[in-house]
Amino acid sequence: PQRLSPTEHPHPRTKWDDLTYVEQLDKNERLKEAAKLPIRTAEAIQAMPKSWLIKDWIEQRQLTLIAGLPDAGKSTFTCALAAAVTRGRNYSLFPGFAPGGAGHVIFICREDDIQTSLKARLLAAGADMSKVAIISDEFGEHGDTPFNINSERDRARLLGYSESINHCVGMIVLDPVYQAVDGDFNNDYKARVA
Repeated sequence: PQRLSPTEHPHPRTKWDDLTYVEQLDKNERLKEAAKLPIRTAEAIQAMPKSWLIKDWIEQRQLTLIAGLPDAGKSTFTCALAAAVTRGRNYSLFPGFAPGGAGHVIFICREDDIQTSLKARLLAAGADMSKVAIISDEFGEHGDTPFNINSERDRARLLGYSESINHCVGMIVLDPVYQAVDGDFNNDYKARVA
């Protein structure tokens, strides 16, 4: 139904015919909804220094993508990172390339052969093999569906593994990254959510 303006109907019959009341009601509802926003002023937010896994290279608790052409050495480089993280000290190939402390590394690997490529690269890089865990469909022995980072079941299992090593996970490597993204793996937002 069409509402009358105050000039058309100077004495509203009900409060719903009073446009001022309706406008005020809408404003009150908007204010209630605005109070539900997860919002703060910048003034109320405390600035914190960045926490680095490897100073000036890889920030802790952040997604870091290593991109390049095939056979450019991305997987070899991640094995070098794994060596630095599991040893917790400067990595000889890159002076000053020092992780914040020793930790475990989890590889979720679907592309490289585990025995002939990944293990060989980890050995060559000098990784502490007791602190490197590899999740691969090759190891499936319970008749489960393949590991999927988007699966609640598999994320819960990954969390359980993290608990078993006292949450000392220094780095998780998804190789290749598109295995973590449902749908369009070129979509940066979907990659970050995953």
